[in-house]
Amino acid sequence: MQELAAKGAPARVRLVNLWAQWCAPCVGELSEFAAHGSELDAAGVEIVALCTDREEDRAKARELYEARILPGMGPPGFPFRAA
Repeated sequence: MQELAAKGAPARVRLVNLWAQWCAPCVGELSEFAAHGSELDAAGVEIVALCTDREEDRAKARELYEARILPGMGPPGFPFRAA
């Protein structure tokens, strides 16, 4: 990363967040990341949110994500991803 920063590209940090739809603290954390998305981006932090719900529960997880997390998300946001 130092090599990229030395060439003028901003240094970036990737934060991998594991979450599940049944985990209230996880959903709260994602909501906070979404609410501060522009600030995190400006600080060089990229959020990678991986849903760890079982495949049969992912539809519920996606619904929750779209209802509670996406509305507060500013650019650049982070997509729904499943682990």
